[in-house]
Formats: sequence, structure tokens, C-alpha cells
Amino acid sequence: MLYLGSRAVSKSSLAQGRCVVSRPQSSTRHVTPVRLLSPLLSLAVLAGAVAPAAAQSPSLRPVRRAGIAPPVAASDFITFTLTPTALFTKTVGTDPGSCANTNVITITGPGYVTYCYAVTNTGLITVVLQDLIDSELGDILGGNEPTLGVGASMFLTQSAWLTQTTVNQVSLMATLPLTQTPPLTLTNAATVTVVPLGLIPSIALTKTVGTDPATCAASKAITLVGGGDVTYCYTVVNTGNLTLNLHDLDDTNLGQILQSYYYTLTPGASTFVTASAFLTQTTVNGATWVATNAVSPTIFLTISSPGLGVHALNGTLAFTTSATDYATATVLTAHPSIVLTKTVGTDPGVCAGTGTITVVNQAHADVYYCYQVLNTGDVTLSVHDLVDSELGTLLSGFSYDLPPGGSTNFIQGAALTQTTANTATWTAGLAGIASASAGGLATVDFDYVNVAVLSRSGLALLLLVVAGAGLVLLRRYV
Repeated sequence: MLYLGSRAVSKSSLAQGRCVVSRPQSSTRHVTPVRLLSPLLSLAVLAGAVAPAAAQSPSLRPVRRAGIAPPVAASDFITFTLTPTALFTKTVGTDPGSCANTNVITITGPGYVTYCYAVTNTGLITVVLQDLIDSELGDILGGNEPTLGVGASMFLTQSAWLTQTTVNQVSLMATLPLTQTPPLTLTNAATVTVVPLGLIPSIALTKTVGTDPATCAASKAITLVGGGDVTYCYTVVNTGNLTLNLHDLDDTNLGQILQSYYYTLTPGASTFVTASAFLTQTTVNGATWVATNAVSPTIFLTISSPGLGVHALNGTLAFTTSATDYATATVLTAHPSIVLTKTVGTDPGVCAGTGTITVVNQAHADVYYCYQVLNTGDVTLSVHDLVDSELGTLLSGFSYDLPPGGSTNFIQGAALTQTTANTATWTAGLAGIASASAGGLATVDFDYVNVAVLSRSGLALLLLVVAGAGLVLLRRYV
């Protein structure tokens, strides 16, 4: 039972669109209650009871008590018409993140637009949105039937790719639940004028080559002596007016670098990819970059410009373009060559100037071998090995960049007790490319012979002198 002012009003009578007001022979009027059929309608009428239109109905206005009763009829019939009302707008813009405030726009060339469908329930009862049909995009609700309460609003957006002027008609149907009230149908439209601009998918590719793997080189050709690591850089620029989002890159020497790689490359934007390789010979290799504008199959698309490389891609429409460029890495034949000079002395930390020394009247000696290498070739030598026939391995895989014409040395000490003649071999080169070897000889001679001979000679001379002196003395006294 609902109460409007001082009267009891049955929900069922309101739901049926009418109520019976009886006026007995008294100074107070009342409403006879009947059974409720529709809660939604009764709630709507309850809300309407305080609305101006319902509150001013003569049949529902409270009757002031008075001494004299007004004329009374047997019964009065009051009919309520519950008609759904709504405000429905359709707008169009280019920002997918918001609803535009106009339904007419102009764009240059093909592009994306976003339609916005907004509805507000301006009636006194909850409505159900059953259909929202766009003449170009089809069923926007997708079979859903959202409920919109009194005073509530909602909106939906739908994006589309347009290549020609398009006028979209749209119709909205709203119904009252649990009633036989005719549905509310509203229509609207939006217009997008497309200024013709050719669909031009286009890219430019620049391929460069250098030796720094962390940067894109500026040169398209380099020269290496003996070979080495190089880094290719592939820079692509979108020179067309279509966003390209699917990419493939193939190099004639390195193979496939990108395959169906997704990256959004807008008109005027650029990006790059690098790849490294180890070269031992002169190489001229090309690269082809293929970029595609793959359009989502859920987007409404009209193609009106022929001859633009439009084709099917996995059931969708696509615009494809490609570009090719080349880079050259010239590898010169290396001629590695070195000369090794081996000297020996007794001064620590100093390279002696001779390859032979003699140790006299000593049981042992501390000597210092100096191995001096000179790069006489045409390539920098960066890996070094040094092996001595008597001292063993002194250097193994030692890293040192010895440029053409450059020299370096290595000093190794040793304690000797006898005459020693030892050879050394120095090997220098580029890892895996070329190398050169050179040998050197140094001798340390222990000499005890000269001392022994001098001692025997002196003794003989002394004996001879003594013997001679004895003879002289003998003759004097004889």
C-alpha cells in the first residue's frame, strides 16, 4: 500500500494505469485499495506522485476538511499514461578516449574515427535498451540489453577506419519491463567527410656498417685488415601517410632478422635494428625491409583507392610496402710479420745489447733474457705466445695490440750454473685470422779454462826460473 499525502493508493491500480476514487457521504475522501501487479510501475508512479504533473492532478490533491462537503459523485476514474522518454545523441570525433561534442567532422585522407552513443533516461520509470543499430557498423549492443534507471545515463563508443565520406544512421529502441507499453524508438546520425588523400604506404631504408656494436655507424662501407667483427644497422623511416605495424627484415648474408614483428611506426617516425657478424672476406650484402598496415577485422573499412598494394593478410585487409639498401665491408688480405731479437745480460730490468755473454771464474750467475718483438707486417697483432727452449712457456694467449711498426719486449730472469744456449719463439696474430712467428738465440758461456791455463803456465815459468837460478848458482860454486 502506498500513501500519497493523506490517502492510501493501491499499487495495482497505479500499475494498471488507473485508480478508482470513491467519495462517500463524509467530509473526508479516501482511495479504495486494489491488488498490485507491477512493482516497477508503482515505484515510477510513487516517484511521479511527488512530480509536478502528478501532484497537480485534481483527483489526487488532498481535500481540505470543511464544514460543508463538496458535491459527491458515485465514482471518479483517473488514468495515468506511463510513457518512456529518453535523450539520445550520437557524436563522432578522432579521440578514441573520449566522446566528441559534435556529430559532423572532416578528416584529411583515410583515418580512424570514434563514434559515441549516449542515452539518458528522462522518464519516470526504468527502461531496457533492446536495440542500438548503426547503419554502417551494425548491432552496437551485440545482443546485450542493459537496464537504465530513472535519471541514469550511459554511453558506448565504436571506432572505425574510414577512407571516404560516411553518414551513419542509428536507431535506439527502449522498452518498459512487464508492460504492454509501446517501445520508445529514437534515431540520430553522424557525418564524417573524408577529404580525398591517396593511401600511400611508403618507407625508406638505410643500411650502415661499423665496428661499434653499441651504436649505428654513419658509413655504408668500411675496410678491415685481416677481418673482424662488424655491426650492421638498419634504419627505417615511414615516409607514407599510413601507420605501419607489422615488419619483416631479411639480409642477404645474415638471413631473416625480423619476422612478423609488431611495432607501431607512425607516419614520419623511424626506428632501427642492429645485427653483428664476424667477417674474414670482403662482403657486400643487401637488406629488404617489408612494412605492413594490418587492419583489424573488427573495424569497418571501405577501400576506394585502387592500385595501392592492398591484399588479404590472415583474413584481414593490409597495405604493404618495402625498401632495400646495401652496405659493404671490405676485408683486405693480412700480411702478419714479426722479428724477434733475444739478448742476455746481468743487469735486471734492462734489455742488454748482446746475445752472448761469458761468465768467468764463477760457479753460477744470475742472467736476464730480453725478448724484443717488432711488427714488420701490415696488420695489428693482438694475441701473443712466447716459448723458450730452456725456460718453457713464458706467454700464452697474452692480449696486447701491437700495431704495424710497433715493438714491445719481455724480460725473464734465470739462474745458470753452466754454459747455456737457448732459443725462443714468439707467435703473434689476430684470433682466428693470421699469425707470424720469429725465433731468437742467446748464449751464456761459463769459462774456467783460461784461469786453469794461466795457473799451469805460471807454475811452469816459476819452476823454469827456479831451475835456471839453481843452475847459475851451481856453476858459480863449482
